[in-house]
Amino acid sequence: MKSKILIIGLAVAVALAAAVSVYMSRTIDPVEKSLTAVAAPGGRYKAVVFRLTQGGDAPFCYESVSIYLAIYPDNFAESEKGYQVYWSPCAVPAKAADAPTVKWLANDAAEVTYTLGPPPKDASKLRRRVVDASQSIKVTYVERK
Repeated sequence: MKSKILIIGLAVAVALAAAVSVYMSRTIDPVEKSLTAVAAPGGRYKAVVFRLTQGGDAPFCYESVSIYLAIYPDNFAESEKGYQVYWSPCAVPAKAADAPTVKWLANDAAEVTYTLGPPPKDASKLRRRVVDASQSIKVTYVERK
């Protein structure tokens, strides 16, 4: 008798968990990631534009540009913040046309074109480095109007 009650209780718990999961997946907008890699002319380095966005009731958007050796995978830009040369929040709702773009001017020079987003809550997180982590690549910036 006790085992029957336990089995029914577990079945009810599983059904409730499934219902909550379905409800959450239908009401919460998914987080969208995009990674775009641009190789330097010589192929030794690459710049990776990483964008993370979410709409819905609590929308957010931020974008970064990281420069590192081309042998590393593109998703390295998500976890290794030390290689970021640019980081900023972007306007919500996010528009693909506003994403930063990278143009290599030479093997050791890159130009980042960006659209100015809203000011961040913590201005110390803004990043616009003029040289990459390896001290080999010079970075210039162009703001879209």
